[in-house]
Amino acid sequence: MNNYSTYWLMEVSTLSVRLFISMFSMHSKTALLITSIFIFTLNLSAQSNKGKQKKDQNISTSTHSKPNEIFPGGLCGAELYYKFLSEKEIEIFLVKYFYCTEFKIDSAESVTVQEGIINMVTAKPVLKLVSIKDSTHLQNLNCPGYKNGCVKKVVYSGKVNIMSPMMGGYDITWGFCCWDEFHMTNIQGIQEFQKQGLSLTIHIPELNAGELNAAPVFMMPPVLSTCKNQLIAINASAMDDDRDSLGYRLSALYNYKTENGIAYPEEPKFNPGSIMNTSFAGGRPPFKKILYKKGFNPVLPMGGKQIEIDSKTGEIQLKADSIGEYLIGVTVTEYRLRKPLGSCQRVFKVQVVD
Repeated sequence: MNNYSTYWLMEVSTLSVRLFISMFSMHSKTALLITSIFIFTLNLSAQSNKGKQKKDQNISTSTHSKPNEIFPGGLCGAELYYKFLSEKEIEIFLVKYFYCTEFKIDSAESVTVQEGIINMVTAKPVLKLVSIKDSTHLQNLNCPGYKNGCVKKVVYSGKVNIMSPMMGGYDITWGFCCWDEFHMTNIQGIQEFQKQGLSLTIHIPELNAGELNAAPVFMMPPVLSTCKNQLIAINASAMDDDRDSLGYRLSALYNYKTENGIAYPEEPKFNPGSIMNTSFAGGRPPFKKILYKKGFNPVLPMGGKQIEIDSKTGEIQLKADSIGEYLIGVTVTEYRLRKPLGSCQRVFKVQVVD
């Protein structure tokens, strides 16, 4: 019932009450009592209707976009990890990062879980949106073009049943298309309509019976903007619930196309001059590496020695001498009994301004 209907209902009801009072004027006390009860009931109904409308408005304003809806621009970074809940169940987490001023999200994300040895998809779980948080990096940077450093962290999660131990383990993959290559400084632009997207893969190793594992989790959101010629320290350290030893490195970036050139699922349609920003369940690794421009590579993603990472602590020292937007990959590997157990990667974009 809308406000217009409620208004006329109350008007008609008030008129009825007046007639009711005139008919029973000799019994004024009884009429007054009945009238009070009648009006109280109407007010209660109107308040209930108003509350329902307010609730509906809240639902409308908090409803997120449909999965796989395409938006212009937006994504500035992502990472994928998991943890065992039991021998038969894992929980998968996908984290996406945005500038707070360019915030666009999906209500859900899809990933693919595949057996590590045979070409077989085990599950395609849908990860639900579980949290949205702001994080402001206070770096005391001072340049006209510097943003406030606000990073929006969006987390998705979902549970899936697996068989553990599994020979060869499992691979979890997630894909994204595409980076804004017209503005990216260190990766190649579009060549023969080959778009530069992103694929994140995390491997669940083959474990002994009864043995569980949780992938390392980055503790702090990435720094997404900085000033030219100013030295900053970025905390890229991770936490491991199993207390495995961790090692860090700058690492190669991977496109969502597999080595055989097949996109999975069907490659998004390309419109020249437009920027796409959509994600999907990934295909089967290995994937093709993202192509860098001349003078850039995974270890030198900003050209020269402008960025270095401490292999033991994960601390990044960055001092950029050129403005632009740079795509960077950081991989953390966990070691158990001095043997590599698994790894996960964070990919993020740093904007360098004057």
